[in-house]
Amino acid sequence: MVTTPQEGAKAITFRNHFAGTLHFSQVKIPTYPGVTFNNILAPDTSKGRALETLASHLGIALAEVAAVGDGQNDISLLSTAGLAIAMGNAHDDLKQIADHVTLDVTQDGLAAAIRKFLV
Repeated sequence: MVTTPQEGAKAITFRNHFAGTLHFSQVKIPTYPGVTFNNILAPDTSKGRALETLASHLGIALAEVAAVGDGQNDISLLSTAGLAIAMGNAHDDLKQIADHVTLDVTQDGLAAAIRKFLV
């Protein structure tokens, strides 16, 4: 989590040190303006792979899975799910691959998506 320019500089140094070894992405969310969240993953790890593993373990076909996301780090998740839902405040890259775009997080977009597709 980065909240100051000094923390931002340290995050850049950290990312540069582990470039090629780890995968990094940064996310900003409306509920925490002025804060940048740093995601750090092993190169072969993603939310999409996690969804594949969980669905397999539970015996659920990916075509029957809905996923909701708002950041670029959710691209693999939405690309893997049978129903891809982007929040209204999502990054444009995510909206482009989504099957449906719901309301912003501040407008209870997740609840709207649940009402539309699950209730």
